[in-house]
Amino acid sequence: MPAASPRTRARVRTAHTHCARAVVLAKLEELQMRDTLRMFNGLVERCFSECVHSFRSKAMSAPEEKCVNTCANKFLKHSVRRHPTA
Repeated sequence: MPAASPRTRARVRTAHTHCARAVVLAKLEELQMRDTLRMFNGLVERCFSECVHSFRSKAMSAPEEKCVNTCANKFLKHSVRRHPTA
């Protein structure tokens, strides 16, 4: 079998680089999604347990709704401080 030309070797390296980059980006997206879901689940669990105390109605009461909004805002502000994007 004849040796590959420099041009062919360059194409193979480029294809390999693109493939490796795609694999890394897919893994990064998976990790970001997992982190986002973990944060959201933590927010829901914490705010629900702190704010919702009665199940007499399908709707939340005004104080429960205010508590959930306050809790969610605090949680998100804390998360932004812990995980700055830039």
